[in-house]
Amino acid sequence: MSTLGSCVLTVANTKSLDFSKISEKLNLVATSTTKKGEFIGRAKIRTSQWDRWNYEVTIKADTTPEEVLEQFLMNLEPVAAEINNLQSFHEVTLDCYLRSDFGQMGLSLSPNIVQLLAKLNLGLELHILSFGGVEK
Repeated sequence: MSTLGSCVLTVANTKSLDFSKISEKLNLVATSTTKKGEFIGRAKIRTSQWDRWNYEVTIKADTTPEEVLEQFLMNLEPVAAEINNLQSFHEVTLDCYLRSDFGQMGLSLSPNIVQLLAKLNLGLELHILSFGGVEK
């Protein structure tokens, strides 16, 4: 199955984060963490300006981005109070990265997705990445 993208919950701060404490509070194991000052990116020439705790789920070809996003938010709903508490001290973001060979896609946010985002007090950053193909 090919990957069509991912949804990522990020907790970040310019000050030191306690990654294990965040994992415990959210009842999630981070898929990646970065400490401020670590080299980032494939070239490893830039350093991170933030400590980052990330939890990522992939969007596979057999599902829609909407299905993955809704399930992701439903899994976060039981820890909504913890997410809101973390937002008092840290930057908490939700990003969805959608990949396409042709850049031709749409995304429909159901009322349930909008309600879950509101309950979690999260915005949604959409990143649509096209590989520049053209259908003839």
